[in-house]
Amino acid sequence: MKPLLFTMITLSVAAVLGGCATIHGAHTEANIAQTREPDPCMGDWEGKWGSANLCAQVIPLSDKTYQMNLLPAFDTREPALAVLEGKAVDDGVDFSGTGVNGDMKDAKITITFRRGRMNGRVEGPVSGAIDLHHVVRLSPTLGARPPRSAIVLFDGDNLDLWEARSVDPWGINLKKIVGGENCAAYLRTWIFAPAPGKAQFACGIEDGGKVWLNGNEIHAALEERRVTPCYYKILVDLQEGWNTFLVKVVQNDKDWAFTACLRGLDASPVSGFFAGTPGLDVYPLESFDGNMALWEVCGPYAADGKSGDDLLDVAFAPETGGAAEWHPVPLPEQTEPGPAQWLILGNGAMEVRGGSIQTRQKFVDQKVHVEFRTPLLPDKDGQGRGNSGVFLQNRYEVQILDSYGFPGENNDCGGIYKLAPPRVNMCAPPLQWQTFDIEFRAARFDRDWNKTEDARITVYHNGVLIHENQPIPDKTTGAQVTATSEPDSLSLQDHGNPVWFRNIWLVELPPED
Repeated sequence: MKPLLFTMITLSVAAVLGGCATIHGAHTEANIAQTREPDPCMGDWEGKWGSANLCAQVIPLSDKTYQMNLLPAFDTREPALAVLEGKAVDDGVDFSGTGVNGDMKDAKITITFRRGRMNGRVEGPVSGAIDLHHVVRLSPTLGARPPRSAIVLFDGDNLDLWEARSVDPWGINLKKIVGGENCAAYLRTWIFAPAPGKAQFACGIEDGGKVWLNGNEIHAALEERRVTPCYYKILVDLQEGWNTFLVKVVQNDKDWAFTACLRGLDASPVSGFFAGTPGLDVYPLESFDGNMALWEVCGPYAADGKSGDDLLDVAFAPETGGAAEWHPVPLPEQTEPGPAQWLILGNGAMEVRGGSIQTRQKFVDQKVHVEFRTPLLPDKDGQGRGNSGVFLQNRYEVQILDSYGFPGENNDCGGIYKLAPPRVNMCAPPLQWQTFDIEFRAARFDRDWNKTEDARITVYHNGVLIHENQPIPDKTTGAQVTATSEPDSLSLQDHGNPVWFRNIWLVELPPED
């Protein structure tokens, strides 16, 4: 496949930073980040450096601070020539870094070199300055019309072809079962192993927690995130017979939850294992695809003046071996997907809210076109910065994230989540429409349902090839089901950020051996 090229236009911007937080009309807190005026300093800049170009990416880190990456070219994985820190001043932004300064005002950025060097590595002009001008690079596939054979999944009018994405049926809603705020709860269960050996314990925890196996701590993490099935994967050594799992979950406010499963080292179902309470309720682990469904719970526990985060290292009775009042966790109810709840905006787009969604129709091999826009959330970082995702066959996530100007890792925009980074970070600045053009081939199996070929994916991000025939050995984090050759939905993720989507269409590909 040949790479496509960005369409580039020059933009004249008003050198007024006061407009970066302007809100038009009345909006909810959720969508304010999408209705801000674009920051006139944010984005791509370009100028001449001798006979070559000097490029810059300006990233808002708050309403008044910035990072500038000086580059020899856009769309490169090469290290930045220099990284400058920027602070808003009355008439623009001042930047400073090792060997180089910058000044943004009057709709341009002026770069001044000290001692003719940049970061001590790259020679620059001995004297004088370089003017950079704002450019906007647009994907050549923005607004691409679907071919006649395409299924138009969203054209701005309605969500008739979508439904709420099926939730993890084995998730434990601690808000509903335990309640509380700034507190901790404990869960326990038992696993019977027919022989000693290694296995993979995978769990999702909201907001943070610890896990013990047979009295030994095997996991501890404090991460403010929504519960994601199989997010944490932990190699465990099981003893023959019954093994005890004890889990501690801490909560600050709002929702908190937990989910867990036990599978083989290759994430395949295990046989001969049982889960539950010894001598009472037990079930074959493989009957629920390794999901651990029978738990007991106790709590909530709190301590004066301490937040939920503080409680992670505060030992309560279940942890110390003291007396605790345990109660069985009700088995989860199997529910059918409900209607999609995302907001139709009236401008051809929809906004993420009310849970992830999936197509009612199911697909195998496919080509997909998706347009999306991340919100401006300068005070957020990491996975809280414009997070969503496109799941092929409801299993394999192409990450959506505001990772403009950042390295471009496997959990950044365009990454195959937790598996493969994009060849180059093609993420556009927030509030700018972007495109994914994806070709997907499902995993293949023989007549005995042994997998003979991994799923494969090719992705163009804003017209540039970032994955080519990339193998995907198993589902990515956030998916609830393992590989299959059977049809399944295309799904879009709600990760708590008001990402916008528009112009989504899909072409089914004929099956190939």
